[in-house]
Amino acid sequence: MRKSFSRFGWGTLFCLAVLSGACSDDTNSNNASNNSNNAQKTDSGTTDSGAIDPTDATDKLDAVSPTDATNQGDTNVPPIEEGCINHYQRICDEQCVNIKVDPDNCGACGTECAADEACAGGACSATCGKNEQICDRSCVDTKSDSNHCGTCGTVCDDGKGCNAGVCVPAIDLSQARACEGGGPPVQFDWDGEQDRCSGNVAEAAFRWAMCGCSDTSLTGGLKTDAFDSTLGPYVPGILGGGVGINGTLKSTQNMDIGGSLWVGDTSTGALNAQGIVHIDLRVGGRASITGGLQVSGDAAVGSYNAGGSTFAVGRTLTVPAGATMGGIATYQDLQRAPVNVPMPCACDAEQIIPIAAMVEGARTKNDNALIDLDANALSAVNAPRRLDLPCGNYFLNGINVGADITIMAHGRTALYIKGSVTSQHLTIKAMPGAEIDVFIDGEVHTGGLVFGSQHFPAATRLYLGGAEGLKVTKDVNIGGFVYAYPGVMHITQDVDVYGGIFANELIVNAPLAIHYDRQIQRVGDSCPGTNPDPDPDPNPDADAGTTPDAGPGSDASTPGSDASTPGDTGTTPDPGNQCVRFEGACGSSSDCCAPLLCDQGTCGVNRCLVTGESCVYDSDCCGQICAKASGATNGVCIAN
Repeated sequence: MRKSFSRFGWGTLFCLAVLSGACSDDTNSNNASNNSNNAQKTDSGTTDSGAIDPTDATDKLDAVSPTDATNQGDTNVPPIEEGCINHYQRICDEQCVNIKVDPDNCGACGTECAADEACAGGACSATCGKNEQICDRSCVDTKSDSNHCGTCGTVCDDGKGCNAGVCVPAIDLSQARACEGGGPPVQFDWDGEQDRCSGNVAEAAFRWAMCGCSDTSLTGGLKTDAFDSTLGPYVPGILGGGVGINGTLKSTQNMDIGGSLWVGDTSTGALNAQGIVHIDLRVGGRASITGGLQVSGDAAVGSYNAGGSTFAVGRTLTVPAGATMGGIATYQDLQRAPVNVPMPCACDAEQIIPIAAMVEGARTKNDNALIDLDANALSAVNAPRRLDLPCGNYFLNGINVGADITIMAHGRTALYIKGSVTSQHLTIKAMPGAEIDVFIDGEVHTGGLVFGSQHFPAATRLYLGGAEGLKVTKDVNIGGFVYAYPGVMHITQDVDVYGGIFANELIVNAPLAIHYDRQIQRVGDSCPGTNPDPDPDPNPDADAGTTPDAGPGSDASTPGSDASTPGDTGTTPDPGNQCVRFEGACGSSSDCCAPLLCDQGTCGVNRCLVTGESCVYDSDCCGQICAKASGATNGVCIAN
């Protein structure tokens, strides 16, 4: 029987909009304590000098690491079918259809939604997501859908497209290029070197729900969880969604981290926080606990000071010999061993995605001429206010529109924008079944932002290279992944992010919730062959298998090379100079890119659940059976 921890309830879910959004109550009422099944030991503040042998650390970690959410080695997600663009599509009646949105093939071929329902994220529902309504049994954003513009059934005339709920002058080039199967996978010109496939780049960049290169301040609270957009709509409370910070992390409000939390800083101010971490905790320096901190799995810290609160560890607590242990701590086992936490986020100069160079390269190497796209099409104040693009790589000289603007991708599309983007409201989306990567070497200044879809966040990726990053004053709806370096992600209003965030600096002054989409770890499946490592490890042998706290991916800052390509299970991993990505072969968790775990020879974000544990998908369970009551989203595993 494989070991696993129980799934825990979430309580009330924060609004997870990186800038604004409405809160909703969590439907999962399971509030079991993470320590309820563990015989705890208590430490009231000692300097125990007992030592352990750390050489077998990775195997020990692999044996006791707690459950992360679903979909490790997932039999529910078949390979991409030939002729279809991604995992969201299936061949039904000899055609590729998107089972996330097709009301006649909702979630599976032949599953039909009723007349008063819509196909919402692969499940028939009487309700839709934020800013959507049901039109013709589909969930529609009437602010950007040219077939339902403003109201259901309002179709925009030729030469016009829907923007802000109104049919406006548009540049529709979506049919200007044949894109069979969505077109070929997008290849980036990586700073003048060999091309990189967009899917592999995204997999490497977004392994964490939130990753920060420098000191991070959270004064509004943080909640993370996860889901798999290929298996169904978002369901609150699924474990997953790790947080990695290379600098210090300070949170004055409760954190609720559905995955692991890694803090690489080694100072006495490395972590100052309170709340709960549902998987493992790794802190290079001192962990100062202000209002109680609960860790469901293992914890490894340079030292800790719990003050008048409690540091509750569900499994093994590792602290260096002689390090300070202040306040009350509970744990199942105490180990005295060195703690050396690899930097979780790939922030070294050679690891950063060269956004400015890629945009500049696209100035002369693009597909604009194939569709007759003027690079200055959106750079004038009186420019058309909607742009529809087919598959390919396209270049624009900035966007400076003193009004709302909508950009829609209809295939595998990459858009490179030179300079900043200024508008009253910006909408960037991919049509169902399409994908888009957007590279902007300046800032984004807009009064509102809609980016991607919460039904398939992994299909939209935004890379910002400006010093100021993203500035949005209100009305934010993010259903994708955002990368900002060297810029800042400054969150000042309640935000729900369906996807993930990577930023040089994170400042969160309002409740932030991130619903990590695991599908991002499969978007490289369509890439041809294997690609070279997008950010090679500058110190390949620094941590390989030497300390118990190294955990999943002792080479944590390296998002993998040839052996890390998803599906490449025939390659023996070498944890000394690479890490294996999602669904790749592994021998122990130290082989896998952090925060992935090795489970039965495969890297993934979860461990299977045993009989009686709460589940959402069949693939959650070791026995592949999640029994649910009719209409319920949560169930229990009924077989090991």
